[in-house]
Amino acid sequence: MFLLLLVFTFFNVGLYSQGLPFKSDYHSNIEEETKFVLQYLSNNENIALKNDLSPDAIYVLEYLHVYSPFGKELSGSETFLRKIFQLSNKIKESYIITALEIVYAVFPYEFMEEVSQLSSQSTNKRILSLAYLYLHRNSKVPKSLLKKLNKHKSDSLVHSTFQYDSILKDELSPIEDLFSLETERAEWILYIFRKGENGELFIRDPNGVFIKRDQKLFSLPVYARSVTKLPSFFPMGDTPTGIYRILGITTSSNPRIGPVPVIQLALPFEIPVNSFFPGIETVWSREIYSRFLPLSWKNNSQIYNTYQAGMIGRSNIWIHGATLDPKKFLNGGGKEDTFFTPTFGCISLPEKWEKGVLIESKQWDLVSLWLSEGGFSSGYAILIDLPPESDLLEKALLKLKKPR
Repeated sequence: MFLLLLVFTFFNVGLYSQGLPFKSDYHSNIEEETKFVLQYLSNNENIALKNDLSPDAIYVLEYLHVYSPFGKELSGSETFLRKIFQLSNKIKESYIITALEIVYAVFPYEFMEEVSQLSSQSTNKRILSLAYLYLHRNSKVPKSLLKKLNKHKSDSLVHSTFQYDSILKDELSPIEDLFSLETERAEWILYIFRKGENGELFIRDPNGVFIKRDQKLFSLPVYARSVTKLPSFFPMGDTPTGIYRILGITTSSNPRIGPVPVIQLALPFEIPVNSFFPGIETVWSREIYSRFLPLSWKNNSQIYNTYQAGMIGRSNIWIHGATLDPKKFLNGGGKEDTFFTPTFGCISLPEKWEKGVLIESKQWDLVSLWLSEGGFSSGYAILIDLPPESDLLEKALLKLKKPR
C-alpha cells in the first residue's frame, strides 16, 4: 500500500501540472464493439452449445442492449438469446444468468414463455430468483416456481427476492444527522447522494469538516446504477444504498475501467467486523451494523441495503472512471456534457478520452484530492437515495459547519 501511494503521489505532484498522466490502448468504441458482436453471432450459430462463448461478447451485448442507440434492434441478438434459453440444459449456467439479466433489463415481456420454461427445468437458486422477478413483474409466476423457491425460503437471496416488491420505502431520515455522525475513531467519509441514476459526492475530513475548493463546497458528479436494473442484492444489480468501508486506493486491470486509480470499497460480510469497524471483535449482525447509525436512521430500510447485499454475498464495488465512450450511451439517461458511462453496480465518475488520451477525469480529481490530503488509507462511504424532486440535501448542506 505504501509503495502504491508513493507511485500515485509521484504522478500527482510530478505530472499533473503537465496534463493528465494517463493513456489507454483501450478507448472503447461502441461501433467497433457492435461489429465484433454481430460478426461473432453470425459466424457462430451453435456457439452457445459449444460452451465457448467469448466473455467479451456477452459483456458487450449486455451493454449495447441497455444503453446504446441500437437497443432492441441489434440484429441477431434476440435470436441468440432465445437460443441460449432453448439450450439451457446443455450450456453453462453463467450464460443463462447473463441472458436473464439482459431480458430483465431490455425485454420485459418478450421472453415470458422462455423464462417460464426455464424455471421448470432449473434448480439453481440464482436462476430461479431471476426468473421469479421477471415473471412476477408480469403477474405470471407459475405455482411450480413458487414451490421450488419456498423450499429455499430461508436462503438470503430467495428471501430478499420474495420481499422485494413488498418493501415499503421509508421517508428520508434527516440528512444532517448523517453529516454529524460519530465513528469509533476519526475517519474520512464520502457522502454520495443519488437522484435517479446520477448523483453527487461530498467529502468530510476526520475533524467532521467538509472539504472546500475555490471557496465552494467540493463535490463531484457520480453514476451509481447498474445496466441490469436488478435489485441491489443481486451480484450485478443496482449499487446498494448504505454504508461501505473504504479499503484504500488501487488500480484495475479491467481495460474498460482504465488506468486511473480506483477507490476500493467493502460491504458488510465482505470483510470481518473488526476490519469494517476497527476495534470491534465479534461476528456480523444487524445490531452490530446499526450501532454505527444515528438514532434517526436506525429504522430506515435503505441504510441497510449494503448489509443485506453483503450478507447474500455481493462484493467488489469500487469507485472508478471508465474508458467507454459515454456519448454512445445517451439512451441510458446520460448527458453528453457529463461523460457518464454505465457499470454493473459500481460507482462511476465521468471521464473523457480522445484517441487513447485522457482529456478530463472527475475520478482523477477525486484521487488527486485524496493524495493531497495525505492519501488516507481508510474511512467510510455512505450512499443514500433521494426523491427526484427533493430539496432536503440542499437544506442540509446549508446547515453544515463552515467548509474548510
